[in-house]
Amino acid sequence: MGVYAYTGPNWARDKQVLCDAFKHLCFLYNSLDENQPTSIESEKYWVANQCVDRFQENNPNFADGDYETSYLDLSKIDRVPIGLFIGTDDETCTYAHAFEYIPQFGVDLSINILQGATHHYHSSPVPDSYV
Repeated sequence: MGVYAYTGPNWARDKQVLCDAFKHLCFLYNSLDENQPTSIESEKYWVANQCVDRFQENNPNFADGDYETSYLDLSKIDRVPIGLFIGTDDETCTYAHAFEYIPQFGVDLSINILQGATHHYHSSPVPDSYV
């Protein structure tokens, strides 16, 4: 299909390709116009993790019903600083769920609580006052 990112540098062409292939989803693609560019492979990875409720290796066969791969041991993440942005109204990665994973990391975390923020809080550019 040749589409690698939502709202990427070729979004006008890519959106038309997606709308032609998935007419019933064209309304969704049109709603993404103001969003930050997002890798489709990254989205597939995070959706797969959400479906199985665990962090795991990427699984190129997920759509074929091969749902689980090797578990990712979060304690082995011990050299890279990590900042978490946790929205209190996130319906996808819930506030409570985030705190189940926090103790598993092997590095100190910078935790930022965003009151009232949903899962799509960072989909659009953030105001200068936030940065």
